[in-house]
Amino acid sequence: IAYGNTGNWAVPLDVEQDDDKVVVRASLPGIRPEDVQVVTEDGVLTIKGESTAEDETGEGNYLIRERRSGSFHRSLRLPDTVDPDIPRR
Repeated sequence: IAYGNTGNWAVPLDVEQDDDKVVVRASLPGIRPEDVQVVTEDGVLTIKGESTAEDETGEGNYLIRERRSGSFHRSLRLPDTVDPDIPRR
């Protein structure tokens, strides 16, 4: 499996093989499912989307601000044995 990161921030993944299936779990805290696109094309799984900060005006007296905003994009090549047409859960 080959991994790639081309977005503004990294999407941590867990990839597990369980008998005849591959399970991919992405950690996207604070991201609504409707703001995430998951596409499989030519044997490559791509997870992408965008998050926005709650305070877009730049105002506020933050001491620490670690929640990320911006676009994300993560792609990985699936093993040849994976059928990309099997429905996702």
